[in-house]
Amino acid sequence: MEKWPDWITTQANTGSQYPYFMECSKGKKIYSFIAEDLLENIPVQDRELEISSVIDILHGGYIYGDKTLIKGIQRVPWLAKENENKDWEYIDIPKHGHKKEDTSKASVKIKSLLYQEILDYIGCGKKVGILLSGGLDSRIIAGVIREAQLKKDYTGEVIVYNWGIEDSRDVIYAKRIADLYRWEYKHYPLTADSLKENISSSLMVGAEISPIHLHAMVKVRDDDKSDIILAGTYGDSLGRGLYSGTHFSNLKNMMQGNINKLGLIKDEVIKEQKSYIENDFYMYQSHLTDTKEPYQLREVEQNIHYLRRLLGTAMSIIAQKKPIYQLFTSPAIVEYIWGLDKSVRNDEIYKEILRSLPEGIGSIPYAKTGKSFININENEEDNYYQGSHKYGAWLRNDLKSFIDKELDFELLYKIGIFNEKNLHYIYELWPKATTDSVNKIDTAISWLTAFSLFLKKYDIQSEKNYSNNIVDTVNSIILMPKIRAYEILRNKLRK
Repeated sequence: MEKWPDWITTQANTGSQYPYFMECSKGKKIYSFIAEDLLENIPVQDRELEISSVIDILHGGYIYGDKTLIKGIQRVPWLAKENENKDWEYIDIPKHGHKKEDTSKASVKIKSLLYQEILDYIGCGKKVGILLSGGLDSRIIAGVIREAQLKKDYTGEVIVYNWGIEDSRDVIYAKRIADLYRWEYKHYPLTADSLKENISSSLMVGAEISPIHLHAMVKVRDDDKSDIILAGTYGDSLGRGLYSGTHFSNLKNMMQGNINKLGLIKDEVIKEQKSYIENDFYMYQSHLTDTKEPYQLREVEQNIHYLRRLLGTAMSIIAQKKPIYQLFTSPAIVEYIWGLDKSVRNDEIYKEILRSLPEGIGSIPYAKTGKSFININENEEDNYYQGSHKYGAWLRNDLKSFIDKELDFELLYKIGIFNEKNLHYIYELWPKATTDSVNKIDTAISWLTAFSLFLKKYDIQSEKNYSNNIVDTVNSIILMPKIRAYEILRNKLRK
């Protein structure tokens, strides 16, 4: 694919999709959402591993900056467009502010901006698919679309896409919302088999993230019932200021502290690569147009890296065949929300929006708690399964023999960057966890399995070989009991 799909060029926002690209002759670039498309343009002998990306993934779960696992292949830069000279032209990053807006007024404004954002994306005659869970963000999107239908501003079809275990809150409440609005509903069960398929599917996006994040993306991509997809994945972060459950005012600098907490990478490699990793992480600060406070910088970094390189990468599987738009990300919405004081960005805005949505959708229980989000004392907690999957248990039990076969230690050690003793220890410790949900060791093992398949399929090389040093030995002695203690404690807490 030599040019961007037309739907990408209409976006200039924090939630845009970011294809792979590589430079060819005479400044020409080629683009694709499928890593394999670009790898085919690199001779096998020239396919070199980007070592810093391996460290990024094991540290944070995704790659920092614009690089990929392969040197010479990059992601399109954040908030940038290619100009007439074939150079990247960066769009100004929205400014943060300290406006202490009244909650009611802020909720009305945000809902109005969402309404317009949705109409701008879907037009009036498209078949729209919504990624709907039992959470809040996708529910708000559903309610706003329904309002547009009732006002005759949107007259097209709506199909709800939902995935998860049959008796989970996410599935039950999403189905209830679809039934309430009389929309077509399509559910994709999550199982050990679907997770196994996603280990292979992760190679399509360059093995950049753990397969546990891919859910039913391939099935949504391949369904012909919808023309475009709307997602609310960024909603918690842009709407309520939450990043992986932490309010943006409390975000920490990810580059401070140990970036090799599992001790899987040799110390010599960490010392060599750390400055490159830090440069990738901070590279966009030179484009900031205003002075931001530390917690505001942390939020920008989360958008550049976490939202774009983890959530965006998972969603880019859908983008391989059809447009997918992230709501809460238009320039008008981000500029307004980021202009609010940190004290205003909280649950109260969501409660106000949910109360205003048609046909009582806001009163349907919230999947995380089993209770109404807008009236927390209104009903007793339900007895449905809280999670939407059992990825941890499936990896350790159902897929253990598959992982034993496909996680190629010999191939990983050939790269020369792994602390072999620690990797073997963690692999032996891994099956002893007893939780249904994934822990950080599950995440690492599932990614390393996909990474092994990626290295083998595309014959990726590493030109260096690193030696173990005394720090690696000390790390093994210190880290092993800490990692075991972490797993024991997590088993008890999750029970």
